[in-house]
Amino acid sequence: MKRIDFHAHVLPGADHGSKDLQVSLKQLQGAKNVGVDTIVATPHYYGWKQDLSEFRKSRKETWELLQPEAEALGIQVIPAAEVTLYQELPELPSLTELTIPNTSYLLLEMPMESWGNWVYTAIEKIISVHKILPIIVHVDRYPEKEVEKLLDWNLVYQINVEAFQSIWKRRKFVQWVQQERVQLIGSDVHGDDGKDYVAFDKALKLIGKSEDLLMRNARRIIEGKEI
Repeated sequence: MKRIDFHAHVLPGADHGSKDLQVSLKQLQGAKNVGVDTIVATPHYYGWKQDLSEFRKSRKETWELLQPEAEALGIQVIPAAEVTLYQELPELPSLTELTIPNTSYLLLEMPMESWGNWVYTAIEKIISVHKILPIIVHVDRYPEKEVEKLLDWNLVYQINVEAFQSIWKRRKFVQWVQQERVQLIGSDVHGDDGKDYVAFDKALKLIGKSEDLLMRNARRIIEGKEI
């Protein structure tokens, strides 16, 4: 089964992940080297300081720049977004424009500081008002006490490959995958040093047979299906 990277900053100049096309090409080659044939591109969207129409314009232009190169390598790049949650985000009328194309799924980044009740209220509004299905990105990076509460919400959760690099914590994260507490994996690639996709490969080898489940989940979501 081909591999899907569900969180990557590969669009050239779209955010701080890849500064130009040459960096993006190195990222794509690194992905190809470890068997990735689909990448969900997730440029950051900070709604409190970015205009949505300008963001979408930039995303489209950078995706179109990368697309011919990706096709030549046999890689599908899907233009999505990593949307950081803030208190007023549910009030954005065109929030659905940030979902993965032709789906109701939105990659949602939680705040890094301690959370108030507003976080859960905002998630609830995103689901009930906009009919959006949040995917909580890099769930391994948030405060532990908040993560345990968040996992109880039975949403879709994405884990970063860096979570499996710590010898002290990797067992817990492997168990999360095996127990289906997390459903997706991403490189969260930034820059072009090649380490992110080496780590991607190593993480999936640690996960073992559960890799197939992660990839099936990823494919179903891209197709707009529930998992």
